Amino acid sequence: MGIDWEGIFGDENSENFEDHFSGTDISLGSYGPGERPATKKDAISYLENHRLADADKSVLNFMARVAGYSSFTPYILACLKNAKTGGFNAFPDMWKDDSGAEHPAYSHLFHANSVVTSVDYIRQKCIYSRQYGEIHRQGIQTGQWSDQTDKLLGIYNDIFFDNSDISFKTGYSVYGPVVFVFDIDILSGKKVRVTKNNPGMADNPGQLRYKDLFYTSSEEFGEAFNKDFYMCFLSDFSHHVTAFDTGRLDFGANLKALYIEKCFDGSGRENDLKTLLCTELAKAGFSNVPVVIRPGAAVPESKRVSPSTSLEEQWRFPAD
Repeated sequence: MGIDWEGIFGDENSENFEDHFSGTDISLGSYGPGERPATKKDAISYLENHRLADADKSVLNFMARVAGYSSFTPYILACLKNAKTGGFNAFPDMWKDDSGAEHPAYSHLFHANSVVTSVDYIRQKCIYSRQYGEIHRQGIQTGQWSDQTDKLLGIYNDIFFDNSDISFKTGYSVYGPVVFVFDIDILSGKKVRVTKNNPGMADNPGQLRYKDLFYTSSEEFGEAFNKDFYMCFLSDFSHHVTAFDTGRLDFGANLKALYIEKCFDGSGRENDLKTLLCTELAKAGFSNVPVVIRPGAAVPESKRVSPSTSLEEQWRFPAD
């Protein structure tokens, strides 16, 4: 199923695509005279048939912006809220820490990262994209092996969330020991996309088209979501929710907790990490946000799969 462009560009025979760039900061990139997509049909062809690796990113992102997301985003958020509040006989939503207290595993959005990057999120009072970190927090955020693929696919400025607390199942996250737990309202007012597959796991990312990676309409998403997709949507690691081309999202009142996994080497560094995070949260005005160490034994390096960077780098504390 393709993108529903009806009502976006109007009459395909008279509406000029270039007119929609007026008053925006989006350029036509490499298109020269006579080479610019001029009609709705041209725009559809560009978005549906160009490989992401080859597409002009400014044109591609503009097309995606006008591809119905003004109506598609509320639909996605409505589905998520319904699922995450038990609208479809939701999963058991809690895990217990060592004290017996319960913590949500499905009803929120989750984002895992390294110690250094996580501390900087708190200090900046926001979560930011990889691109934002590279430009504005240069030398601070921890590198990830998926960065080059994300740049190739034009998703380097998206902010990715997991729909479930992956570490609840596996005992660890490949992206780092700190998991941020957010209320879904952090996405309010943003353009939201949902991945069909994990872009980092693509066999040949250079061949992917936009429609191969993302759901492209409320009809397509709704059909999948309402056809037993809901259950696997919350637990399948392929289906990420992303804040599209966003850069940064301020925490506001939407940061609900931080989860910490136990250090892979059995050193007990998780206790020092909890102290550090509690201190940084208090300085930033978030002293009410709990920091919870996961129960159970640490997962050793030999039992882990494809960490985003070395485990020592993930666990490196900031110098200051």
